[in-house]
Amino acid sequence: MIAAIVVAYFPEAAQLVSLLLKLSKQAQHVVVVDNTPEQFGTPSWLADLATSNIQWIAQGANVGIAEAHNIGIKAAQLSGAEQVILFDQDSQVGDDFILLLSSAAYKLRQQGIKLACIGPRPFCIHANQQSRPRVQRELQRLADVTLVRQIIASGMLIRVADYKDIGPKEAGLFIDGVDHEWCWRAASKGYTVAICESVIMPHKLGDDRGRIIGISYKVGSPIRLYYQFRNTWVLARRSYVPTYWKLRNIVAQPVRFVLMGLFQSPRRLRIRYMLKGVLHGLLKKQGPYK
Repeated sequence: MIAAIVVAYFPEAAQLVSLLLKLSKQAQHVVVVDNTPEQFGTPSWLADLATSNIQWIAQGANVGIAEAHNIGIKAAQLSGAEQVILFDQDSQVGDDFILLLSSAAYKLRQQGIKLACIGPRPFCIHANQQSRPRVQRELQRLADVTLVRQIIASGMLIRVADYKDIGPKEAGLFIDGVDHEWCWRAASKGYTVAICESVIMPHKLGDDRGRIIGISYKVGSPIRLYYQFRNTWVLARRSYVPTYWKLRNIVAQPVRFVLMGLFQSPRRLRIRYMLKGVLHGLLKKQGPYK
């Protein structure tokens, strides 16, 4: 049995309903973990989702993406799910999305590969092209599957038994770096991570894009900059985190500070969040920003 888990946070109704109705036809159970604060109430359009296999869990507060995944996986496990597949609320999926990923995962395991998770090839909507690493090389191509070091959380298919062995998503990271950290931790335990090239998923990598002297760069919201800067220093201390990632992100921070602090508004707010992110990262602070 496969359960789909969707994390919601102030979701756009039509978009989320469309995703859930698609998933309800592909997965035996669908769990929605809603991180929208309780003062905003229960969405009136929930009546549109009156199907027997959709479970809605209202958290009443934003517990972060990592903890939302853990809550959703626990609920899926209680429903009898042996595999789970994670989605953002704005994910776009085809009619055979889950079938293709689960089939690819089965074939890899039949070859003796100890698979932690498999996901789709992301298609960046901002850049209008498939997302592939520029610096870090992907590990190996096996027919329709590419072995990689990490994948994004949206579209990530995991066996519940492997999730238990690897451990839960790290709630202290809250949002940024959660999916990569889990993949790297899995690799430290001998697991493999893969992308199925025949499954393409349109996805917004970053909130927006900026451009200077012809070079495009990701633009995050001010609060996301806090988590990105903080979690870089939190993760940089860990032995299982790839050295290339540590160097790239630490070296890039001064560049990002200039780009976000000078060329993106609101400048003062962005600067304040970035500086606090560095400070809190060095102090090993985790959890939600307070």
